[in-house]
Amino acid sequence: MSTIVNTPAASESSGTSGLLIGLFFFILLVLIAGFWGVPYLRGMSGGSTGSATTQNNTQAPAAPAGNSGPNITVPDKINVNVTGAGGK
Repeated sequence: MSTIVNTPAASESSGTSGLLIGLFFFILLVLIAGFWGVPYLRGMSGGSTGSATTQNNTQAPAAPAGNSGPNITVPDKINVNVTGAGGK
């Protein structure tokens, strides 16, 4: 007895839709790895656990000493009445 292998005929489609879907997911994977992976590898994640906290070691600016700031005068009363085109 012999074994018969029935190979299907080649289709007209070249499989470009599968290639485009695969390329899309590969680009998405590279973007995700770049967005989260590179900062983690650089040590900007705040620890070895991969948490999203960052440390800011800058000091706040010092408060001005005395009256070294700008001198702004604010009036006691402000006229907020608006007259229309007829003057009423």
